[in-house]
Amino acid sequence: EPSVRRVGVGVHVVNLADIDMKNGKFYADFEVYLHKEVEEDGSDRLYPPDAVNDPDLAECGNLRHWVPYAPTHAATLADVGLQLVNVDRLRTVSRVGGANGSLDHIRVQSYFFYRTNVTYWPLNIEALELMLEEAYEGLTTEPTLVLCHMPEYSGLSDSIRLPGTIDNRLLTYSWGTTEHCNPPFLRPVRECSNEGHSLFEEMCDCLPVEDFDADGGYDIESCGCRGGRRPSSRYRFTVNFRFPEVAAVLTAFLAPMVISFVNLASYLIPPAAIETRFSLCGSTLLATVMFHVSLKQQTPQSSVLTLADKVMFSIYTVIFSSFAVSTLIMVLYFAKYRRLSAALFIAMRPLGPGLSLFLLSGYTIEVQEWTQACRAAGSLCITLGLAQLCARCAGAVLCGERKRPWRFHLRRGHYRKVLEELWRDPEEIEVAELQPLPDGGLPGYGAGVGHAVAVEPHLQVLPGAGAGGAVLQRAPMDVGGVGAAT
Repeated sequence: EPSVRRVGVGVHVVNLADIDMKNGKFYADFEVYLHKEVEEDGSDRLYPPDAVNDPDLAECGNLRHWVPYAPTHAATLADVGLQLVNVDRLRTVSRVGGANGSLDHIRVQSYFFYRTNVTYWPLNIEALELMLEEAYEGLTTEPTLVLCHMPEYSGLSDSIRLPGTIDNRLLTYSWGTTEHCNPPFLRPVRECSNEGHSLFEEMCDCLPVEDFDADGGYDIESCGCRGGRRPSSRYRFTVNFRFPEVAAVLTAFLAPMVISFVNLASYLIPPAAIETRFSLCGSTLLATVMFHVSLKQQTPQSSVLTLADKVMFSIYTVIFSSFAVSTLIMVLYFAKYRRLSAALFIAMRPLGPGLSLFLLSGYTIEVQEWTQACRAAGSLCITLGLAQLCARCAGAVLCGERKRPWRFHLRRGHYRKVLEELWRDPEEIEVAELQPLPDGGLPGYGAGVGHAVAVEPHLQVLPGAGAGGAVLQRAPMDVGGVGAAT
């Protein structure tokens, strides 16, 4: 038998302010319009009880016959008979009368609580929800009315002055209706099918009670998971606020990105200045940690990783990678594997920054311009590195029969020590063949008076004169110093 009334709801938001993400609340000033659908003779138009499940009745634009609706027992119930679900305890709810003294709309001013979207912070879209029910209906065990949305009475006013925005283009809205269930509950504590220990919080995939109909339009959390017995129609008006992307990137990401780019300069420092490399990596790591601590103070404590955390972890990876490369170069350098140390330095000089830029442009900042810029720079660095590697490989193939000359310069006061080392094991130092000059002399350079040494076939030290030290070369002849050779 038809017993359910249909009441249209329109929410017109007059002002929004003080969106506090850390405490999860915001201030809203809005008007609520309630119109009850009636027949031509003024009597209530009734629907069967299963009308709460009819999606075609969820929107009721341009009702043909309606009258202003005052909630049942509005004079004796708080908030003019409305049940404001997520409102703060301090609020102002007032009736605004029409021209003929009847109720025109209800104005509500207060703070409202909402669930923050910390996962994508600071590029998140916050859903600022305004939820309301009729207070008396929640006391009955059978549905007595169904709420529907009136689009011609809903929207966002141009009087909204939200700080940080130049107009209201960052604000959109949506709506929805559902049947919410109140106590008593068949299952006061919900059961999740994905129960288990996890480091990060996961959404509960709850197990519904036996008599729950998933297609009936009832709320799955209160009616399905917990088995509430007293349903009431709930209307939800959501203001979606999208944080400005440019401001979010400049506030949360610019400083750590600059720090990481400065850290990439460590790949250009040669192995001889290894202390400078470690000093640069250490200072950038300390600056990144301090900035991350200040960044976490802007968000509530949560058990999920935010987008800012993922970006910071990417920057930590970049910094620790440069630490690892510097450590490996240092170990090779002081272990007398200086050729291998130099080769690693030359290889990582373009590849280190390139791979780091690709890491920073991966899944972190979801801004198309930023991703394209980082990937272009990373591709350029890797291309230069591969080109350099190919050039060195081609040179090794074309000049495979020739050994690369290694010259050891004897400075004044140190040549005696080098000669002693040569006397112990002359094969340890690889030298190249010496080409004589046109006047019979041998090329050499340095400062001071030194000696010229021929390693093979026998070791012989001959005095020489000139403007240099000594050059060790492989030569099958005795080497005398004349002219420019000493």
